[in-house]
Amino acid sequence: MALKDTWQQTKFSINGATITASKDANELAPSSRIVASLVADFYQRTLPKWVSGDLVDLGCGKAPLLGAYREHCSSIVLADWANSLHENPLLDIVIDLNKPLQAFENESFDVVVLSDVLEHIAEPSNLLSEISRILKPGGRLILNVPFLYQLHETPHDYFRYTQYALDRLIEKAGLEVKELVPLGGWLEVMADLWSKLLLHARLSILVPALHRLVMAVRKTPVGRRFTDKTSRVFPIGYGLVAVKVQRLEEI
Repeated sequence: MALKDTWQQTKFSINGATITASKDANELAPSSRIVASLVADFYQRTLPKWVSGDLVDLGCGKAPLLGAYREHCSSIVLADWANSLHENPLLDIVIDLNKPLQAFENESFDVVVLSDVLEHIAEPSNLLSEISRILKPGGRLILNVPFLYQLHETPHDYFRYTQYALDRLIEKAGLEVKELVPLGGWLEVMADLWSKLLLHARLSILVPALHRLVMAVRKTPVGRRFTDKTSRVFPIGYGLVAVKVQRLEEI
């Protein structure tokens, strides 16, 4: 049995093509279920569409998405640094993403997954340039980042990116944005903040009920319209897909 076959679900619950936020409080704090649900929705939609071939999951932690993308890949490399708060016995390589990715040759991968990582990188332009280098022509970068969200994994929490910053960083790295979508809006941001407040006030027993209420409102036509409208200025985060386009001079 291959080692990756021992993978277990962590912050996401994966059932076939469906990805949802885990209900296991040991893997995902109830106060983080709202943002995790939004991130899960993004990957549920994008992974089947964009993943194929050779994939590397950079800053993978416990590789919570492995169960979702592995069926679409011919090979998988799990990479993270030694200081990760999320130990992963399935790790293939220990690597510092703040330094050149010397372990990987040029044009090695069809897909790079960078989930909840870029905010923790001190020099994001350098990492994105390295990702561009290791992607094959036509290769895809799939990532998500928080925006209106609390500090986490401090002191290694450096940035919050607007869609305009992401656009600029991606273009500078020689990639082309194919999808750049806000995750959530005012309702989800406020619900996430209230969840954190209830947790700190030792009223965490109320958090699941708040989460259920918000998820129910989001599914209504009015809730969807409100989220779509407010996500333009109050996103809780962003999801992005970029492609390495082969230049004419390289053909």
